[in-house]
Amino acid sequence: MEDLRAQAEKIQTSFARALEETRADRMLSDEGKKSRIRDLYVSSKAQMDKLKAQTTQDETNRITTLQRRLFGTVGASAQDVIAQRDANDRAEALSSEEEALAMMRSAITFKDLMLERAILRRAFEAGAELNPLNGRPQHWFDVINAYVDEHPTTEDDLRELLDLTKAAANPGRSFGQAMTTWLAKPSELADEWSL
Repeated sequence: MEDLRAQAEKIQTSFARALEETRADRMLSDEGKKSRIRDLYVSSKAQMDKLKAQTTQDETNRITTLQRRLFGTVGASAQDVIAQRDANDRAEALSSEEEALAMMRSAITFKDLMLERAILRRAFEAGAELNPLNGRPQHWFDVINAYVDEHPTTEDDLRELLDLTKAAANPGRSFGQAMTTWLAKPSELADEWSL
C-alpha cells in the first residue's frame, strides 16, 4: 500500500503542477485552457486507474506465488500428483483444529510433506470461515504453528500470505485504495459529467 501511495502521490503532484501551469498560461484562451485541462485530467486519471489495476494484479500474483510455494505439489510425477490429490482430500475432510493438529503431528512424524502442506492449506483456509462467537477469522493457528516449528523457513511466507489475504478481504481496503488514488476533477470540468 505504501508503494501505491507513493506512486499515486507522484501522479497527483504532477497533475497539480501541470494544472497550475495551464491555468497560469496567458497564451491560452479559456477554451484552450479547458481543453488542455481536460487532456491532463483524462491522462492522469488513466494513470491512476492503471496504477490501481497493476497494484491489484501484483497482489494477486504475489498471493498465488506464495500459495504455490507453501501449498503446492512436492513432486511432478503422476504418482506425486495422485498422492497430492489424496492428501488434499484427507485435509479437506478435516472439520476441527484439534483433528487437523493431530493429523499434522502424524504427518510430521512420518515426514509426509504432501500431507503436511495439504493440512497447512486447510488450516490457512479455515480463516475464511468466521468464528460464530466473535465474527473473526478462525485460522487454525496451532496447526500453522506446528508446521512452522517443523519448517521455520516458511514463517515469513506464511506471515506475508496472511497479511495479503487479510488486506484483500478487508472491506475498507477498497475505500482506502480509492481515497489514495482519488484525483479531484478541476472546477473547469465541473459541467462535464462523463469524466
